Amino acid sequence: MELYSAIAKLGAVLVPLSWRMAPPEVAYVLNDCEAKLLFLGEDFLDIGLYIRDNVEYVREFVVLGQEDVPLVFLKALSFLTGRPFIMP
Repeated sequence: MELYSAIAKLGAVLVPLSWRMAPPEVAYVLNDCEAKLLFLGEDFLDIGLYIRDNVEYVREFVVLGQEDVPLVFLKALSFLTGRPFIMP
């Protein structure tokens, strides 16, 4: 839920994907919407590896899992705004 709020505050657009989609389908959607940033759960790293080699626009992958969630949002904000991330 926090991810939805953070993306809205940034003025970005959230493109939800189904966990039932095959990796080529996910890559197609990401290329079609020209996604720049992809959040994925650590259970979906195999799809992330496929996508990494088959998408044109995604420049940053953020894996959600054991990492501190607020830190993930700070890194994403840094990426989307172009301002450097400085560790607190």
